[in-house]
Amino acid sequence: MNAFAAHPNAGEKSTLVDQMRADVDLLFMPAPQRLQVAFKCPPPSRTDWRCAAGDFCHHFYTIWGQDGPNPGFPDYMFERAPIAGASYSRWDFINGFLVANDALYLCAICDATAFRTQVDSRAYTSIEHFFPKSIYPHLAIHPYNLIPICTHCNSIKSDDDLMQLCGATLGIQELLLPYQSQQPGLSQMAYVEVSVRTAQVAGSHPLEIKFKSASAFASSTSLIDHFKTLYGVEKRWNNQLDQIGEQVFRRMQQFLMGDVQMGNDLSDVEFVQEHLELLMALTSKENLGKDPFGMATVWMLKYHVDTLRQYGNKALIYENLVQWAEEHRETWKALRDHAKEIHRRVPVDHPKVWTT
Repeated sequence: MNAFAAHPNAGEKSTLVDQMRADVDLLFMPAPQRLQVAFKCPPPSRTDWRCAAGDFCHHFYTIWGQDGPNPGFPDYMFERAPIAGASYSRWDFINGFLVANDALYLCAICDATAFRTQVDSRAYTSIEHFFPKSIYPHLAIHPYNLIPICTHCNSIKSDDDLMQLCGATLGIQELLLPYQSQQPGLSQMAYVEVSVRTAQVAGSHPLEIKFKSASAFASSTSLIDHFKTLYGVEKRWNNQLDQIGEQVFRRMQQFLMGDVQMGNDLSDVEFVQEHLELLMALTSKENLGKDPFGMATVWMLKYHVDTLRQYGNKALIYENLVQWAEEHRETWKALRDHAKEIHRRVPVDHPKVWTT
């Protein structure tokens, strides 16, 4: 702090502190404003008084993230509930996040991979700074700027200044901010359009997906576009469409398995369509955040339902399901016959099984 303290202009120092405090408050209560302070300090400028203030803020992040017998901030730093008289570290933050999001098993960004692993009583995860700590060190330990995510997403997002994506009118509200109740999450604000590629490329999947604004949120296009820019999720999902498509077909098989076992040959197109609609709704209600690519699965199912409505028994997904049902119907018939043969091995006069 020597360089900061040595700066002779007390008014400039006071203004900087007020602006940093305003940025901290802005994340708690987002408003149509821009962050006021951005530290852009290449190594040769570290003696600058402003950069010295940023280094001081970053030092708190280092303390907060340290490991050892007494990790994080010591207990004497806190006087207010709920952590008065207790230390606080990154491990406390992670545990608090897991308690508040106990139904979240997958990375909240990509919806594809687990974002944590557990060793004994400690959960390990990557912690993303939504606003990079290299530019906004005064937000380095802001609870609304920290997101436990998977290592893939954490490594993909750059440390560029997010304010470059924001206009002067709405400021940070042009970003899909974490931890805010003023707007719904991406799964409500957007839908995934699944369509046949207009230009087929050798080796690529015949379908493609795009994030679109839901009908009730037509004005959220910029939010969705900025999210795609930050984490590349749309492009990544398109590159994984083979995996997503196989997963969706397995879900269909599992959902229809009971009917096929009972002899249903899936000859009724409306029956198949109704069951896929039920599966779509069930996945949306119960599996988002739990099964990989849950959001993509919902909209891939809708695409197949729409093709069944349009093409009936000529739809490719229907032909594939009927072929699968025929193959497995024969398998289940053979298994039922084998079960009967096992029963016939036992003499008719064999004593009955003892029960209580």
